[in-house]
Amino acid sequence: EIGYETSFSLIFQQKEYTQLSGYRIKRQCVYLNTTTNEWLDNGCKTILNDDGTCTCTCNHTTSFAVLLSPTKIEDHGTQETVSYIMFVINLAFLCLTFCLIAPFKKLRKKEMTLIQLSLIVTLILGYVSFIIVSGSTKITVDNSGNPLLSLNAGCVTGVVISQYFFLSAFFWMGCTAWTFVNKIARALKNYGKTDKYYFYKCAAISWICPIIFPV
Repeated sequence: EIGYETSFSLIFQQKEYTQLSGYRIKRQCVYLNTTTNEWLDNGCKTILNDDGTCTCTCNHTTSFAVLLSPTKIEDHGTQETVSYIMFVINLAFLCLTFCLIAPFKKLRKKEMTLIQLSLIVTLILGYVSFIIVSGSTKITVDNSGNPLLSLNAGCVTGVVISQYFFLSAFFWMGCTAWTFVNKIARALKNYGKTDKYYFYKCAAISWICPIIFPV
């Protein structure tokens, strides 16, 4: 007698459940034992594919399904606490740097100093807005578990404002880098040349251009 072991595969499309954020989802291929009315995984193999599907390969035929087992991810607030501590440290040093430079009129007359002060102010506003948004807003979902824009207008507005400030800081960093290039790498070429509107051009680029991206 020659025995043959046969198997077949079923492909299930995986669905993300936004209402289960903060949980680790385990997917397991099972079949229904009609005698005991239990879901069992004997003879079934679960394969999670990169394209977002779940393949169940079994060596017998019956009623099949993919069961979800949500397990809450225990963080005990450690990650949130560390994040707040890092934000506070960053804010403290940014404010300290601003207070050490801003009061001196002689320093404020320099182009590079004005650009750096603007960068510091933008980063401070970005950090403060991020802390306010993360601490005072919650994502609200509808009955189907979808986070609709109409239910999260405050959260979206806060995220847009926070993103705007950080994008503005990115442009100020670009202006700082370009200023260094002109003063060091292109010092001979630009010797004797001054642009009295240079800072205002940087300000226009750094405050106006970021408006496009969050919208």
